Amino acid sequence: MHGKQNKSGFGLVEIIVSIAIVTLVGTFASSAWTQYIKVNTKSNDLSRSAIITSEVSEALVMWRDTSWSTRINSLTVNTPYYISWNGSTYATSTTAVAFQGNYTARFTLSQVRRDGSSNVVSSGGTVDTNTLKATVVVSLLSSTSNPISTSELLLHNVYSN
Repeated sequence: MHGKQNKSGFGLVEIIVSIAIVTLVGTFASSAWTQYIKVNTKSNDLSRSAIITSEVSEALVMWRDTSWSTRINSLTVNTPYYISWNGSTYATSTTAVAFQGNYTARFTLSQVRRDGSSNVVSSGGTVDTNTLKATVVVSLLSSTSNPISTSELLLHNVYSN
């Protein structure tokens, strides 16, 4: 007598399909998590870079206000200077130094040229001896040749000091 066979449990095909589904979900979840970490790290670096750029700009303005001739005009144009905080004042160096942890902040001063209408021009014109352009570059200390951000500002000798 042949009776109905009662099958229960999982067959080989169901097990393989289940493993494939779990593997795919795990792969996608891992990829999404990795992408989230990358975006979060980049966002953190950009936020920190904006804060550092603001601080360096404020330090340059403070130096301008204190003494244009000794703090700003004494620096060599077209020379990259790294800035650091030594606990009581900002200092400059021509070699990379850590700034706020694992970042570097460097600035380069360059001449500003103006045309006959006092507009800033990229070439020609005459040198404005009372204005310098500061280019601020923020990078990771481990990768100074790969900037996170670059920003520019004009410094004017408004106090003739």
